[in-house]
Amino acid sequence: MTSGYHFQKPLVSIIIIERNVKEYIRNCLNSILNQTYKNIEIIVCDGNSVDGTKEIIYEEYTVKGVKLLIDEGRGPGIATNFALSHAKGEIIAFTFGDEEVSPQWIEKMVRHFADQTIYGVFGPAFFKEKEKSGLLRKFGEYKLRRKWLKGCSNPKHIANTNCAYRKELFEKIGYFREDMVDAYDSELSYRAVKAGYKLIFEPEAIVYHQAGHEESVITYLTAIANVNFGYGQATYIHGIQFAPSIFLLSSISLGYVIALVLLSFLKPNIALFTLIASLLALTLHSILKCINARDYIPILNLFYIPFRLVIGSISFFIGYLYEFLETKNFKTLAAIVRKVFDLMRLKWD
Repeated sequence: MTSGYHFQKPLVSIIIIERNVKEYIRNCLNSILNQTYKNIEIIVCDGNSVDGTKEIIYEEYTVKGVKLLIDEGRGPGIATNFALSHAKGEIIAFTFGDEEVSPQWIEKMVRHFADQTIYGVFGPAFFKEKEKSGLLRKFGEYKLRRKWLKGCSNPKHIANTNCAYRKELFEKIGYFREDMVDAYDSELSYRAVKAGYKLIFEPEAIVYHQAGHEESVITYLTAIANVNFGYGQATYIHGIQFAPSIFLLSSISLGYVIALVLLSFLKPNIALFTLIASLLALTLHSILKCINARDYIPILNLFYIPFRLVIGSISFFIGYLYEFLETKNFKTLAAIVRKVFDLMRLKWD
């Protein structure tokens, strides 16, 4: 024991943010209640679900010690901070209500906190196996395998899908930003790394998506818009160094689209040639991915890449503009920009 910290079995507060996950919440909570690590408290913050989720938690799980909080759907950052204010643990772990965690999830993460230099641990997230999976879900599985089997994601950009922090970290760097549409969790981990706090990857602390953005085209496109809007906000807050590759890719993509539109009026033949050349390059890229993976699923890059680049780029710069206007106190203009974004994106809970 050092500095009042109980290395062997610190209390871990597990925070679950969710809304309208009736189909998944039982598996989520059962997997957490069945952890091999037992010194835990479970806090669920429900975003005022209307599908019966909060009733399931209240009737079936509060008797098992689960704490249920109700937030009015004011946003993920607000809900997460609200749950944090009720957490008693020395370690705070995060996931969502449509996830399912591996039996040793907490045990695998908490052991690293014996090292006093480590302030955060994060792990991989894969799709839970299903008997039948749609093409988009299979594509999501393919992308996640490529992402995590490399060994480590970027510790500067950690999602609350699967991570744990020392509670004292929040006292040192502040809590989650409450004004962000998305990427509020990535913004916090970036702040932590920027301030010099060590965050590490634990490959055996696994979380499984029961659902995912790739469940439908609507949720998929909306997730792209939301995340990139949040990244745009965070890039204005922290500068281009927050996500230089996303800034560069978004700039090039948006510039390409604008140039293509202008050329279609001024030089239609050149515009058509440019578009065909781009499509051929994208097709060749997708075919090579299929050959390398020995699977047909990467051909969906033909769908993913254009939408990711166009929707992502537009959302990124709308988020950047929104944060600029908010910071400069142009509240009316900021509200208009946010309204435009809300009309552009598809509603997803």
